[in-house]
Amino acid sequence: MRNNPYIRLLILLACLAGVALPFIPAYGAEPVRIGVLAFRPKAQAQAQWQPLAVALKKAVPKHDFVVEALTYPEMNMAVAARQLDFVLTNSGHYIVLMQRSGLSSPLATLAVHESGQRATVFGGVIIARAEQDGISTLGDIKGKTVAIADPESLGGYQMQALELKHAGVDLPGDAKLVTTGMPHDLVIAAVLDGSADVGFVRTGVLEGLVREGRLDMARLKIINQQNLSDFPVAVSTDLYPEWPFAAMPHLDENLTRHVAAALFNIEEDTAATRAMGIHGFTVPADYTPVVDLLRELRLPPFEAMPTFTLRDVWKRYYWQINVALLAGGLILLLGFGLLIAIRKLNTEKRMVLLHQQRLQENELRYRTVADFTFDWEFWIMPDGTFSYMSPSCEQISGYTPEEFHADPALITRIIHPDDLSLYTGHVHQLSAQGVPTPIDFRIFTKDGRTRWISHVCRSVHDAAGQALGYRASNRDVTERKQAEADSVKAEEKFRMLFNSISDAIFIASMDAGFIQVNHSACERLGYSQEELLRMGPVDIDTPESAAKLQERVDALSKQGRLVFESGHVRKDGTVVPVELNTRIINYDGTPAILAVARDITERKRVEMELRRSNTELEQFSYSISHDMRQPLRMISSYLELLVKTLADKLDDEKREYFNFAIDGAKRMDAMMVGLLEYSRVGRKGEPPEWVESRALLDEALLFVQPAIAGARAEIRIEGEWPRIFVSPDEMLRLVQNLIGNAIKFRVAERTPEVTVTSEIVGTEWRICVADNGAGIVPGQIGRLFQVFQRLQSRAAYEGTGIGLALCRKIAEHHHGRIWAESAGEGQGSRFCVALPKESTEI
Repeated sequence: MRNNPYIRLLILLACLAGVALPFIPAYGAEPVRIGVLAFRPKAQAQAQWQPLAVALKKAVPKHDFVVEALTYPEMNMAVAARQLDFVLTNSGHYIVLMQRSGLSSPLATLAVHESGQRATVFGGVIIARAEQDGISTLGDIKGKTVAIADPESLGGYQMQALELKHAGVDLPGDAKLVTTGMPHDLVIAAVLDGSADVGFVRTGVLEGLVREGRLDMARLKIINQQNLSDFPVAVSTDLYPEWPFAAMPHLDENLTRHVAAALFNIEEDTAATRAMGIHGFTVPADYTPVVDLLRELRLPPFEAMPTFTLRDVWKRYYWQINVALLAGGLILLLGFGLLIAIRKLNTEKRMVLLHQQRLQENELRYRTVADFTFDWEFWIMPDGTFSYMSPSCEQISGYTPEEFHADPALITRIIHPDDLSLYTGHVHQLSAQGVPTPIDFRIFTKDGRTRWISHVCRSVHDAAGQALGYRASNRDVTERKQAEADSVKAEEKFRMLFNSISDAIFIASMDAGFIQVNHSACERLGYSQEELLRMGPVDIDTPESAAKLQERVDALSKQGRLVFESGHVRKDGTVVPVELNTRIINYDGTPAILAVARDITERKRVEMELRRSNTELEQFSYSISHDMRQPLRMISSYLELLVKTLADKLDDEKREYFNFAIDGAKRMDAMMVGLLEYSRVGRKGEPPEWVESRALLDEALLFVQPAIAGARAEIRIEGEWPRIFVSPDEMLRLVQNLIGNAIKFRVAERTPEVTVTSEIVGTEWRICVADNGAGIVPGQIGRLFQVFQRLQSRAAYEGTGIGLALCRKIAEHHHGRIWAESAGEGQGSRFCVALPKESTEI
């Protein structure tokens, strides 16, 4: 038995199985599959959404993720066969899959970029050829040929079908539908080539094709275009929630939670979101409007559950409704006649009861007002007893009406001793005048608290003039008194802070007269507060600043805040340099100017020292350019002379050594020139002036023309080019450097394409230079603008590493900024410079 070969084979297989068994799950684990609806060409959709798999893998490293771009039929089959784990599809298709295959509630809702704006909703667009005069409204579509991508497409059919139904056009019965299949591009092609009169596509498709250069919008027109100020692209229908991201029911709950968290952490403006063309994902939207749409159109999954509308009732019961309305009209006439008869019979009865009812109403009205008022009301008779005490006395004083009725003197015993004489004097004034002045006094409540009472009263007389006592109304004003006390404390605190600040503070009216000043202002200028309050800014400004006063007030009124330097003249005639931080405030209900003046004497001294240091730096720069470059040029010249003299005696290796030395000397000279130019930014350039930005660009292109011709580069210029307030030679150098770099850092087998754009974005003017060259690794962009930083080897591209640092310094000198963008190596780059909008003039 030991020598039996079959027994030995079984033992060997068992051992191999024991060794391999732990590794079987690792090799057999299936990747997590994400199905994405391809409403554009599948290859394009696959490329667009592939970064999603990379982002999820990074966030959930234990799993691999695969994105599959699918058409409607492909996705339906994949979901039914449980071949997918997650689904990203349009809202209507999601409702169908949820009902049929048990998809989960949405984990997140897609947020897309539409023309640069974030959007979590989308809609449908109805298009026709621009030359079709017979199609202008929704009603004109009746009887026409309509191209659609798929009946299951929410934005490509269902939204438009609902809009047409509301306009009296029922699909598919009232038009001939032509299904092109996905993508939506085929619908547009069918309309343009005349195969269809009208086409339905989802929002964003037209604009995407225009951006890709594949569509001229002048050939199409939008039917039923909606004017939605907060939605950036053309739309013909109502807006519905963007695509949901949902999980299949078989998926592990822990994985679902991790994926949901990863979706919310996909940040805007990352390489992933830019590649996918989306803003990111947000919390799940409410998809009830989509369900309502499908129910109203009786589309899957609600085709078996129609809504019985009023229109259906009218069509089915037309005659019965008319007969019922006629019978109802007759009954209404008979009832009206009967009502007239009944009213005549009841008139006398109502007249008998009217007087009694009025008496009851008056009694009820009096009790309602008196018993339910928040104020404490009472009526004291001439003998000192209470005729009436409102229930609110207990809420204010803690004593019940019964206690006051039993002990009328209680009213004076609960008054604070310090206020009792005020109250008794008030009562005497009442006896003499009938309507005394209202007073405020304090009382002690039953539980020992102190409350403030606002008291008003007047005498009461009957028709014959006989005194019936007096009626009083008492309101609890404790909170008001506390607020007044707090206000006084706040005012005192404000005064303390206002006068303790070391900076001089002025509050002036809009007509330039001082309303308030603090102690520091008085001490700094040598005037008393009374003197300053009779003056205004023009009285303490230097003549130069006083001449600009109205101009600065106008600028402050327009901007709300203004910071500038000025000089204040003391009472003794000396001048204090100050920095004024001003803003418009509301002072006692009227606009006023708040100015905080900081003494900048020390800053001015430091600035003078800085100018002296800059002069010394200029002398040092001259030393570099003359005294240090001269030896370098000598070294380079003598090395070249040695190469020529020893040409016959040098082998290739020694000649290469000489070349290295010569090249190093030349690079050192170029670096010194670059450092000299870098140090001169902001000090030796031309003063700022208004120049035409397009003329400046043309001059820069003239300087780099040899490089353009040598590389056979294609230059495109786009946008509006305003006048700009800059140093002409510095800005010329900046633009020249950016365009020169775009041509220099090109890919050898690729024709250089450089696009220069100008635009106003928010509060900035931007000039951008984009190319299709070598590109930049995104992680290395932060090093670009540092001195001597190179991302490419000298063997591939010449340069000193100072050019972009020089550009950054020029941009910052103009109070602007510079940045770079790139999708990666070989994918081109884009450099942008932004200057404040105030530096431009359209």
